[in-house]
This record gives sequence, structure tokens and C-alpha cells, in this order.
Amino acid sequence: MKSWSAPDYSPEYARASYLAYYCYEQQVNKLNEQLYFMSQTAISEVMGGCREGLALHSMGQLLYDYGNINRAHRYLSAAIDMSSMSDANRRAAPAVESLVLMERSFKDRGEYNATLVWLLVLTLVIWLVIIVGALIYYRRDMARLRKAHARIAQANNAKETYLKNFLDMCALSTKRLGNLCKTVNRKLASGQVEDLYGITRSGRIMDEQRKEFYMIFDNAFLHIYPSFFEELNSLLREEERYVAPTDGKLPTELRIYALVRLGVDDGSRIAEFLGYSINTVYAYRAKVKAKAINRDTFDADLMRIAVIE
Repeated sequence: MKSWSAPDYSPEYARASYLAYYCYEQQVNKLNEQLYFMSQTAISEVMGGCREGLALHSMGQLLYDYGNINRAHRYLSAAIDMSSMSDANRRAAPAVESLVLMERSFKDRGEYNATLVWLLVLTLVIWLVIIVGALIYYRRDMARLRKAHARIAQANNAKETYLKNFLDMCALSTKRLGNLCKTVNRKLASGQVEDLYGITRSGRIMDEQRKEFYMIFDNAFLHIYPSFFEELNSLLREEERYVAPTDGKLPTELRIYALVRLGVDDGSRIAEFLGYSINTVYAYRAKVKAKAINRDTFDADLMRIAVIE
């Protein structure tokens, strides 16, 4: 059996390789075989000292068809260089045409790659804008959520304060009623009816009771609505705004509107709660409303004070 030996790249081997290439060229899906035998032909051409560069040109064209443009460019350039060193310059024309076509392909591919880069950059910018927008929305949403949580916690604290003040008022009223009963019993037992009548006629007991009620009410309301002054002032003209009290007491007109904010809108009920006459209640309400920036929407705006959104 004859052992295998490396090809000698002789002119006969070059012709045989080219014939094999030609046979595979007539068949479908035989590009690998075509590349192999054409490469053998090109090697034989170079090693045999042939300077026409025809095989290298064909090899470059095959590689171009195969999609390997970089190698095809090198092979066609080598074919042109070999032709320029021989007297077969006229045969270099097909290789030059192929090279020109390939240069155009390089340019088209460069433009295509540039378009891809711009599309990629545009896509990244769009995603960046979306992410930044989402982060801004998230931060705003978190700020609103923190504000809502703060108001809920504030409302819970106000509820506890309101309950404590309510219990204090009930305990105080019970104590005052008990003291009044003791005084009445003592005066009646000793026959001091005139003294008893003087106590009730002076109204001192009711005045003291009402002052205690105002103090407890004002304290509870300002704990429930700590931003009441600030938000109410935003509804009034700048020169008509109120200064927040340092002693925790509401002015008479704002005490009336505090009840309105709590939903007690009827003038007779307000007068009953606070011990004012109905005319006094209407006069104070008109006084405050006259200071409003927008009198038509003042009542509706007032009811939105300290609303959790």
C-alpha cells in the first residue's frame, strides 16, 4: 500500500486542483470543497513562481462570496501586487474590479455598522430617559408615601390626644358638677338660699366651665390639625393673615372655623357649642370670609385643610 505524501504543488497538481475545483463549482452547497481546491491551486501558483495571480483572484472572490471579506481583501490585494510584477497587468483588471466592489462592500458595511451604533446609542438614551423618569416618579411617589405616613402617624397621635382631652374634660365636668352639688346641698341645709341664688345668677360657674372647654378644645384641635394656621393663611390675603398663637389658644373667629372644619357648619349648633349668640357666629364667619383670596371657594378650600391625599 502506497503511503500518503504531501502534495508537491507542481503545475500538474495545480491543474488537477483547479479541475477538482471546477467540478465542485458545478455542484450545489460545495463551497468548502471549492475553497480547499482553489487554495491548493493558489499555493501551487505561488510556489511555482507564477505571477499572474489568477488563482489568488479566484480565491479572493470565493472568500468574498463566503462572507470573509477581510481575507478576501488581502487575497485580491496580493493578486494585484503579483500581476503588477509580471507582464500580465491586463489580467489584473478583474481583480481590481473585484477589489473596488469589495471596497464598496466595506463602505456599505461601515455605514451599516454606524447605523447600528446610532440605533444602539438611541436605544440606550431612550432606556436611560425611561429609567431616569421612573426614578424621578419613584422618588416623588416615595415622598408622597412618606408624607402620607407622617400624616397618618400624626392623625394617630391626634386621636390619642383628642381622647385624652375628652376624658380630661369629662373628669373636669364631673368634678365641677360634684362640687356644685356639694355647694348647693350645703347652702340649702344652712338656709342660705340667697347666697345660692347669687352664685347661679353671676354666671361664674358657667364662665369657668366654658373657659376650660375652650382650652381643651383649642389644644385638641391644634393637635389634630397642626398645619391649620399655615393652610388657612394660604387662603387669605397676605395682609389679612393670622399669627399662630404662642399660648395655644384660638381667636374667637378661628375657633368658629375650627368647628366648621370638623363638620359643624350649622350656625345654631356652633353657637350652642361655644356659648355665643347666632349673630356673633355669623358676624365672625363673615369677617374671616371677607379676608379670603377667593370668597366663592373659601368654604370648599377650608374643608381640604390637612386632607391626606
